[in-house]
Amino acid sequence: MSREQIADLVGQLGDIFTVLDEADPADRAEVYQQLAIRLTYHPDKQKVRVQTQSVADSHGDLVCVRRGT
Repeated sequence: MSREQIADLVGQLGDIFTVLDEADPADRAEVYQQLAIRLTYHPDKQKVRVQTQSVADSHGDLVCVRRGT
């Protein structure tokens, strides 16, 4: 994807934060589940750990986008 395509995509998704913030907790949990996002709250640190796992689907393959080190 080009920088312009990425910027356009981010712009289209810009309101997702507001939508998720205002969503019913059950609906928000469903979105997170479908995106394979896991949130773990650590009360002692007052922080949330966000994890996601890439899943290959029938529309493509997983590829490495970083250059070798």
